[in-house]
Amino acid sequence: MKLLIADDDPIILDLLVEIFVAYGFEDIVLTSNGAEALRAIEKSPQRFDFLLLDIQMPVLDGIELCRQVRGLPGYAKTPIIMITAMTDMTYIEAAFVAGATDYTTKPFDVRALIAQVRRAEQPATVLPTTGKVPVPVAATFGDPKILNRKISGFVDRQALLNYARVVQSQGAFSAVAVAITVGALRDLFDRLTPAEFETALGDVAEILFESLIGTQAVVSYVGDGQFLCLCDAERTLAPEDLQSELADALRMGDRHWQQDLRRDRLVVVHPYETPKPRSLAGDPQFADRALKKMKQQHGERSAKLSKLFVMQFSNPPQTPSTQSKRRGLWQRIQAPTTRGGKGRLAKRQTP
Repeated sequence: MKLLIADDDPIILDLLVEIFVAYGFEDIVLTSNGAEALRAIEKSPQRFDFLLLDIQMPVLDGIELCRQVRGLPGYAKTPIIMITAMTDMTYIEAAFVAGATDYTTKPFDVRALIAQVRRAEQPATVLPTTGKVPVPVAATFGDPKILNRKISGFVDRQALLNYARVVQSQGAFSAVAVAITVGALRDLFDRLTPAEFETALGDVAEILFESLIGTQAVVSYVGDGQFLCLCDAERTLAPEDLQSELADALRMGDRHWQQDLRRDRLVVVHPYETPKPRSLAGDPQFADRALKKMKQQHGERSAKLSKLFVMQFSNPPQTPSTQSKRRGLWQRIQAPTTRGGKGRLAKRQTP
């Protein structure tokens, strides 16, 4: 396990070395500023397994260092923990947006720090050790790595959950988890080339983030055309208003992929998820709950569509009873939406 620590305080460096050696980490490189750390990373023949970076350092601060490291080959997913004495959420948010995995404060809680490092190690166990970019672009619709464009405000799922924990512990703002399904992406994936879909997905991600500007949003793409966002509840539109704004934004423009988008499958903003009242000091699972509910609803919808497909194209013995049921089902599907009914689909009235 190869570790790099960057901090301009020699006392902190000595303390961290003692801590990590005591917990079995021996391959440690120490640097005293961001520029020195960046050179060490670029010149190292072996990729570092995780990094601990102080936010305030001379020459090159930790946030900019984190941003530059994320652009180096093999470091897109390397765990990065930011170390600082500051509790200003402006710096904390900037660190996560720059690509930080987690965050801790001085003075250190040794057990909590080691737990953070161990937790940060977990995503790295599934990454290739070659330092090369994994899998061809758009190989699998459900793979979050399809989105490989660097977009401000986008982080991976684990970093978003860590940020949720920090936001609550600091009491910075009332957080809400926003789960969004862009159904149009499924259609685009089916009809575009891999390179075209990569471009379209990046465009959709940028449009989505622009719609959340002003809400202190941090966003993660989780695959299957689904996005998980952490926002300030007081600055975020109601779900139906955000959904309408997103739908309009996705259809507005002259990009080739925006032609012939089906509005009925364009985008769904799911009900927001908030922390449990008894766990306001730390309930990062509320963001995960939003994601699980979104995927559950997606699975239920897919199952219904599969059932309809089987009913339409299978050829069981036709009896008056089955014919009547099938005709009634398709009437409900094809009927126009009414606002007064109990659901989105109302049975068509026959004269």
